[in-house]
Amino acid sequence: MDALSIVVDEVALEGLDGITLPSLWIRLEDRQPKFPLKLDDCTKGLIWRSLVSNADLSFYELPEEREDVELFDRYGRKLVAMASQALRFRTLIGSENDPELKLSNDSYCLLERVGRGRWQGELQSDLHGGLFK
Repeated sequence: MDALSIVVDEVALEGLDGITLPSLWIRLEDRQPKFPLKLDDCTKGLIWRSLVSNADLSFYELPEEREDVELFDRYGRKLVAMASQALRFRTLIGSENDPELKLSNDSYCLLERVGRGRWQGELQSDLHGGLFK
């Protein structure tokens, strides 16, 4: 997977909450397997340009700044990027699966959680912590 596809996946896996740029940098820096590019100012500029030119992403300004994402076991904070429903769905089920697949809300939420935890190991502790009762 190329670097810009990885970035879009990270945005899509944040769901309807979207992600602030500082939190996106945190996700990319801590990603396993490692993000293939050095996250310096030039790379961040390239990523920003790719994000704003992606028709499947929307940008919103939050009324208040959001705290940076906290990882478990590993321009301000008001602007969030959020993937379209089609891109989020494609990220969760893969491009090779049936795009007409219907998922219940519970199944969709579970897949988002699995997708987010696929490299960070969040899922195991969350399942045992009673998140999905």
